[in-house]
Amino acid sequence: MRRAIPAGLLLLGLVSCAPPPCPTLEEADRDYDRQDLGTAEVNYRHLLECDVPEREQLRALQRIGECLRRQGRVSEARAVFERVMAWPIAGEAARPWSFERNVKGHAQMGIGECYEAEGRWKEALDAYRDSHLKYPVRGDCGNGNRERKEQELENIARCVRKLKGE
Repeated sequence: MRRAIPAGLLLLGLVSCAPPPCPTLEEADRDYDRQDLGTAEVNYRHLLECDVPEREQLRALQRIGECLRRQGRVSEARAVFERVMAWPIAGEAARPWSFERNVKGHAQMGIGECYEAEGRWKEALDAYRDSHLKYPVRGDCGNGNRERKEQELENIARCVRKLKGE
């Protein structure tokens, strides 16, 4: 004898299969800032599947690369950073000081950090130079930009010393 399944249970089954709500970029950033890189990576990847503005998708992708790099997964991170660099930007986003160009500058620097972690000093130097020259930051526009600019120059100097054998 077959018993009928109550409609309420069927609905409950459908509701439980629904995907989790989309995190916000701010929520994922909080996980990242707390060094909870695994959770941050999951949230950033989930954001890529959500209906969010392209600039948030670009930032999420760049942050996925950072999470991977910080976890020592440098070849995976470099591949993600390359995807950020291939992201097309046009119009307002292509202006020198745009959010999108800043994200690409961070990704280019991430590529350099990945090469450096692998001991590939010439490639690291080239990536750091590109970050500094192709994606310049205004040193007078917030601490994060000033720090990136200083870090790029320190990274370039370190690579030059390594290539000279110092």
